Amino acid sequence: MSTSYGHRWMRALVVALALALLPAAQALAQQAQTAPLDRWLGQLGRPYVIGIAGDSGSGKSTFAENLQKTLGPDRVKIICVDDYHRLDRQGRKAAGVTALNPVATDLARLARDIGTLRTGKSIMKPRYDHSNGTIAMPEPFAPGKIIIVEGLHPFATAELRKQIDLAVYFDPTSRVKEAWKIKRDVEERGHSLQALRKEMRERKPDFRAYVEPQRALADVLVHFDRSSGGVEDLAVKLREQNLQPTDKRIRVNQSGADYVLRAERRRDGRGVVTIDGKPPETAMARESALLSRISGVAPVIERKSETLDVARLLVAKRVVREIARAGRDTARPMPARAQAARLAR
Repeated sequence: MSTSYGHRWMRALVVALALALLPAAQALAQQAQTAPLDRWLGQLGRPYVIGIAGDSGSGKSTFAENLQKTLGPDRVKIICVDDYHRLDRQGRKAAGVTALNPVATDLARLARDIGTLRTGKSIMKPRYDHSNGTIAMPEPFAPGKIIIVEGLHPFATAELRKQIDLAVYFDPTSRVKEAWKIKRDVEERGHSLQALRKEMRERKPDFRAYVEPQRALADVLVHFDRSSGGVEDLAVKLREQNLQPTDKRIRVNQSGADYVLRAERRRDGRGVVTIDGKPPETAMARESALLSRISGVAPVIERKSETLDVARLLVAKRVVREIARAGRDTARPMPARAQAARLAR
């Protein structure tokens, strides 16, 4: 074999090997560019479902939309429980029930639809038109990698709780909730203040009977009131349960002159975080940068309530931790006792 022929043969062999290895190299490069959150969702193999419950006007819809921006609008879809009203505004008036009474909403259909979405299939989602209080034509709805179900009753029944991976309850004090409802319904929607106050009084028994019981079922309780630190913001307390157990109690204190962040995580899987005052820019930047590396999305800081912004980032971190753990545990089914305990909550 001549030297030139041998060189040509070696070059041809190298080119052939390179072409053979190219798909694997491209796959590795693509995997390296894939956000960790998408890799964990891929391991999970189905949409991850978050339920956000709370009273009307409590801020849960805004929180859901901001959580969507934080986790990535392209991977998160939102379902509003109101779309599943079986009685429109006139129908509820004729039946003498409020929207807070589950009889006005088809929660069984909602549970079935979430179950279908968890299998990766699309649904025909009903629609409710808040502008005139009527039931509109249904629309096609495809599942996202993450689905947020927000409204009055997202985990109010056992069938719904089977479909929800993480349950969040939005819990403002009555004075904050009243101020927000007045701003939304009177200032923005043009309703009468007198009629709104009357409606709020009439709805309170149904809220306590049908919506508030979900408070005890939540994995994350977002409670907030006016700030006690003399700033025009909110004091937020996150109460969490069903955290991954730890072998020791973990405490964090980032208090400063105008800011308090105290966190405690207990061995039994419960935790509490208190946020009050004006969060320092460094804390916001640190949490945002961490989530950005995991999700591939730069979290949006709304600045309408900086303490709720911090709470949202902390809830988003809980979501990605749960997705990562669920993805790892997919091949290891949850023990029957633990599964029964969750469904009984």
